[in-house]
Amino acid sequence: MKRLMNILKKLKRILRGIKMPNWTDNLLIIDGPVENVKAFFTELSSKNNNLAALMPVPDELDKIHQGSREFDGVRVDAWYEDDEGARPVLDIRKDELTEKYGTYKSIDWQYKNWGTKWGDCETEVFTNNEGKKIITFQSAWGPPWKLLHDIAVKYDIIIIDNVQYEFEPGIHIDKYPMTEEHVADNMKVSNNLDKLIKASVDEEYKD
Repeated sequence: MKRLMNILKKLKRILRGIKMPNWTDNLLIIDGPVENVKAFFTELSSKNNNLAALMPVPDELDKIHQGSREFDGVRVDAWYEDDEGARPVLDIRKDELTEKYGTYKSIDWQYKNWGTKWGDCETEVFTNNEGKKIITFQSAWGPPWKLLHDIAVKYDIIIIDNVQYEFEPGIHIDKYPMTEEHVADNMKVSNNLDKLIKASVDEEYKD
């Protein structure tokens, strides 16, 4: 918790002068019962090695565009754009989605359920010299801790994440699944980080 708070303080200073995210390098080592590890990698392969695809954004949210757009002189922050044309998301629909998912915006759902803005990027799977598969990827601002925690719980595996922050020297090691207390602490930090990034780089949330 203390390390996360220190990182958050550094981010506050960094965000004053930049508009693009700092990237975090992640190297995952997967352990656990052989059958569980095999099942995890089999499903990961079926998702083109996209970790976030194992815990995807709900379709109802994924279809919504967000940012700023004007309809009939009224500016909105969320709209549909499909074969039926472009149209705003009505307030009653926003309320329904918020009751169901806690938000009507996919980016907010991602922060809450992945712990970071976009999940994993540039993800690759390798086999090391010991014959074990490892996973490398990048993530925005920090590791997708909630995504990795939920994956570890879902597949009953152990995930060791060797994290290299762009703005923090050295390698930090995180282990998943986390304890309930650790999850609660990380959620508080993530919520603060979410608010900080939105306030500093609001245009990055536009399509």
